[in-house]
Amino acid sequence: MRRPVPSTQDFQFIAGSLCLDFVNTVGNRLGASRDYIAGPKDVLRWVRHLKSLSPARSIRITVADLKDIRRRRAYLYALFLPFAQGKNVVRLRALTELNRDIAAFPHRRVLRRRGANFEWVLEGPGAEWLAHAILSDAAELLVSGLCTRIRQCQDAFCGWLYLDRSRENNRRWCSMRDCGNRAKARRYYAQHYRRSGE
Repeated sequence: MRRPVPSTQDFQFIAGSLCLDFVNTVGNRLGASRDYIAGPKDVLRWVRHLKSLSPARSIRITVADLKDIRRRRAYLYALFLPFAQGKNVVRLRALTELNRDIAAFPHRRVLRRRGANFEWVLEGPGAEWLAHAILSDAAELLVSGLCTRIRQCQDAFCGWLYLDRSRENNRRWCSMRDCGNRAKARRYYAQHYRRSGE
């Protein structure tokens, strides 16, 4: 039996939220899943691709840090998935883990000048800095009221989560260029095959 083609390739930043983009570092989640964060170097590569987040200095991720990163990614997925499924369910275990992890971080936000403006910069060890940024974003998403706009890609294998900010609130795919195009191609093939078989 042929394995399904992965519905997403490598890192993409299409979720509309840092924490959801982090959750989406598992490709083809509902099929033969692939972890795009296979090692510490992949975490650093993911951080380099981020436009919304830049460390004050270079960061270092250890193998032990990687275990915590994956643990946090798993509970964030468990926390936000019910919203995407239209369920008013809060996974208490996931929420407890989020609260515990946030409480463990010392507040290390400092103001820095950037050109004519100022910006908040997080300071601290690499893994702590990254976790603080992601988990703070998750907490902000929860209190923002936007959780009702979290969706899961309707591709049969993808499973990525995203914020639906469309005017009609009817976005179906994580990305039109990826899963959306694949769905259109499947529909076209099915219609063409039906017509040619008549």
